[in-house]
Amino acid sequence: FDQEISSAHLAKAGVQPFAEIETCRSRHKIQIDADTPDIPCSSFAVFVDIDQVNFLEESVQKSENDYVIGEVELDSESVKTLSTTQKVQLLRYALNTLGITATSPPSGKVEEFLRRYRPTHYEALQVAGILAPVPV
Repeated sequence: FDQEISSAHLAKAGVQPFAEIETCRSRHKIQIDADTPDIPCSSFAVFVDIDQVNFLEESVQKSENDYVIGEVELDSESVKTLSTTQKVQLLRYALNTLGITATSPPSGKVEEFLRRYRPTHYEALQVAGILAPVPV
């Protein structure tokens, strides 16, 4: 993928960037020991990724981390023989063990940028059905 060729092609087609976003990701592997017979395996691992996001734009007031988002996923090696239902059960157990609760699906980085700094664009994407409306 050649960045200069791609940028030139995009510019020729009239496509221009609307945001510059910087992300610093940290990844952690955590071993979970299950102490209940309800869980399909007694020990498994999860990866926790944390993205610290900065929106790099002159019109945006700078802060150390404008947005922080994370994800948790099972280490496929420790659960490769389990069914999807069992994997979901393990993931829920891991989230509970780590004290992580989600009240609603988080916004992605670009979606969050649009919601905060380009509300008209964000609303147009919702009206077009590209972005789901945010539950109240």
